Amino acid sequence: MSKLKTIFWCLLIAAIAIMVYQNEAFFMAQQVITFKLFSLTYNTPYIPCGIFIIIFVLSAFLIVYINHLIFRIKTNKIVKKLKSQINNQNTESEFKSAVSEKSNI
Repeated sequence: MSKLKTIFWCLLIAAIAIMVYQNEAFFMAQQVITFKLFSLTYNTPYIPCGIFIIIFVLSAFLIVYINHLIFRIKTNKIVKKLKSQINNQNTESEFKSAVSEKSNI
């Protein structure tokens, strides 16, 4: 399975590299982004489109990672709570069985 993953990632990186190479004019074209917020206006300096694409893709990965991290923290708390409930129920059942054994004697 590891070799298959390696081959897959190599093919994916090669496909992206070919796409960038064939569309080099687009990725190297200088663009400006204008942010307008009420009366404030900000223009970014001239930056190639490829840099903008990289920035937005990395920010999307960061947002997804943060959301996943929050989800994992919540689920870990739930798992710990459920494990403690299981332990409490096990100790209660052991206590009840011990009491019933002593009452039978």
